[in-house]
Amino acid sequence: MMTAPDPAPVAPAAPEPVVPTPAADSGPAVAAAATPTPVLYQAVATGNEMRLEGDSTAHKWVCVSKIIAGFLEVEPAWLTDLTLQSVASLGPGRSPPRCMVRIPVRSLKSQVSVGASIMDSRLQTELNARQFPMIEYRLTGMAIKGKVPASGTPVLFDTTGLLIVRGATNKVSFPVRMERLASDGLRFTGVLETRMAALGVKPPEFKVLGLEMKTMDLIRLTWTWTLAPQPPAAESR
Repeated sequence: MMTAPDPAPVAPAAPEPVVPTPAADSGPAVAAAATPTPVLYQAVATGNEMRLEGDSTAHKWVCVSKIIAGFLEVEPAWLTDLTLQSVASLGPGRSPPRCMVRIPVRSLKSQVSVGASIMDSRLQTELNARQFPMIEYRLTGMAIKGKVPASGTPVLFDTTGLLIVRGATNKVSFPVRMERLASDGLRFTGVLETRMAALGVKPPEFKVLGLEMKTMDLIRLTWTWTLAPQPPAAESR
């Protein structure tokens, strides 16, 4: 009886190549992608006022500027979280929102009815407007003061910053009130009482129309600053 030949040995199948699973990328590219794009606010052309007030041996005086330029850069949560509780840049010891304010010295105009041009010229001289044409402010700290209403407006903040006058940098602190406006606009108001000497300015003494005038050291700054959000592409400043 004939038997069937043994089958030829079958070569073992080649193992399938193992494709390594890439580890989660924790490099800079992913970190950058995870960082929310900040919201840029810029000052609008109207709705701004800086009021500088003081006293003298002759009379009280007031100078007003309608120009407050600058920007505020905040986290997106500033828009989506009306309570601001999730905004990481608010609070003691935290890196605050980026904020720069600039006021042209020559835009400050005396409100007296007689001798306004003399007062303007004197102010520009005392502030050395030729060499330092801008009064500048930079925010260094911002914390919510009290409870934020559910509507998100108004909100009170305690702030610290650097006020730059005549090229000299001065540390200042003052409360600020923020209101939310239509179309996501913002309006900030505040008051700072300080002394000229604290800002490196000697209270001037001079004559106006033959009248001796000595300026008092104490001054009061009151301002209203209005901003509007900018499209993401409009980030030049």
